[in-house]
Amino acid sequence: MRRVIKRGVAVTLSLSLLVGGFAYGADEAPPPQDSKIHLKKALYVHRAAGDKIFAESRKIKKGDILWNILKNDYGISADNIPEFIEAFRQVNPGVDPNRLFVGQEIRVPFKVEIDAAPPPEQAELALENNTYQVRSGDNLWKILRRDYGVTNAGMGQALAAVKKANPSVKDLGKLWVGQFIVIPFARSSEEEPEKSAAEKPVTTAGKGEGRDSLSAKQGIPEGVLTILSLLEKLECRVEKNGERFIPLSRGRTVRLDGGDFPFITGPAGGSVILDPMNRLSKPIEEAVVDSWGYTVLKGAPESVEGYLGKLLAVLKFNELKEGATTVSLGEKETLEASPRWTVTPNPNSLWEDGVHMIFSDSTGVDPILAGLLGRKGFLLHSLGLTPIREDRTTPNFEIAGLTQSGSMEGAASLLSLLGVENELSPAVVLKLDSGVSYTIRPPITFEYGSLKYAAIPKKPAKAESVLLRAGYFTFSWDGDSPALGRVADLMVLLGVEHKLLELALPENGLLRLILPGIEINNQLLLSKLYPNLGREAEEKKIFCTDVELGEAEAALLFREGYLPWVLK
Repeated sequence: MRRVIKRGVAVTLSLSLLVGGFAYGADEAPPPQDSKIHLKKALYVHRAAGDKIFAESRKIKKGDILWNILKNDYGISADNIPEFIEAFRQVNPGVDPNRLFVGQEIRVPFKVEIDAAPPPEQAELALENNTYQVRSGDNLWKILRRDYGVTNAGMGQALAAVKKANPSVKDLGKLWVGQFIVIPFARSSEEEPEKSAAEKPVTTAGKGEGRDSLSAKQGIPEGVLTILSLLEKLECRVEKNGERFIPLSRGRTVRLDGGDFPFITGPAGGSVILDPMNRLSKPIEEAVVDSWGYTVLKGAPESVEGYLGKLLAVLKFNELKEGATTVSLGEKETLEASPRWTVTPNPNSLWEDGVHMIFSDSTGVDPILAGLLGRKGFLLHSLGLTPIREDRTTPNFEIAGLTQSGSMEGAASLLSLLGVENELSPAVVLKLDSGVSYTIRPPITFEYGSLKYAAIPKKPAKAESVLLRAGYFTFSWDGDSPALGRVADLMVLLGVEHKLLELALPENGLLRLILPGIEINNQLLLSKLYPNLGREAEEKKIFCTDVELGEAEAALLFREGYLPWVLK
């Protein structure tokens, strides 16, 4: 049973009308300087075990009955009137609500502000059917408090249970002496003597146990505080301080302390009240949900990930995606990511560096790619104990490139790098036995081994046959075809070991960079592309691509055994 009222505060309402600064009509005379309007009623605020009862003074007139006063004058529902009658007893000690007389001065409770969190020592009521015989001076509220240890916060739940257990009793607010009613709870027993300090168990959080301990300042598990901090980064409104007042019905308001019941609102809507310590009674929870549509999440998290998942399912964001996603980094460059969630808080987040990726743990999140995403405006979070590390290392070399790769000049540069002599637009002369001669100018010719090669010119139509009769192997060179394809064709002609592929780096992980290109295994070409690397280039392969690479991609390729060669 909660403590009795400690103190009452009475506030007399008065209103002084000041003359200065006000305009009056031509026929109106201002009131005297010292005049006051005295209201006939006084406001009283009583505190009882954390709850507040607001009452106002009233003088009983003929025919007044407390039940009718509460119902007709204050709009209190019949279901809540027993609660207000008990509040009447608290603000009018010694006054019998059933025996009021004309002219009597009383205080009428018109609002009850309920403390949402019952005292920690309040246990759940054990269900047990007991028959109780009403005695003189009894009322249901008093019986439940005195004999069954029900607190004010749990009274609503208890009254509902008693009403359900006594379907034949029409009005539990009007009991008579000798009446039998069923109380579906076990009687409260004497409290056990408090254990000495030596007997009390002490829990000390060791390394890695911090998420199950309690905050020193608030009764909220640190795992919940970690989630609240993350939600704030996701642009959710998190209220974990101060008080929130939620009307439940006429005259009834619940007060939620942010230190016990954090309140969260998503950037695009959706509201959640957290009750990590299971201190919110069932009737109050149902009233909050039914009246305001809030979601109440009870209990401490068994896992941070599972708890966050429940919250994200209720809170609203511009976009929320679960599981793997693909990020476009450029025209041909993509990144495969496997976060637990990808969150875009609002429409502007896409353009204002505000897309969040949440991973279960930092393991498997490549630091170089994390840094690349960070430069692209993504925000990465880990639910594990170790934060995600971003590596923004700058490679100690300049990326090699092949300019005009799609032109004949680019082909000539490539052949020269491979040590193959070549000539642009040479004159190839073919003399026939008949004395007729033909002169053809192919775009490029080169010799490799004992063989001669020539690119087929577009004109004349018989150019290829002339080149063949002149002893050249011919190949086509379409200037409109992809540069990678043309480079691969030359590699085939020269017998250079290569592979046309989509490279995924690293091979395994939650972040993987996808690049189209050619893997080339040729140490001669490598030494000419990177003459200053020396032994650092040993056992590396060339990755030739037409994607414009940055420092992060180059650093990742180098770490994974490649040196980049970009076709420009």
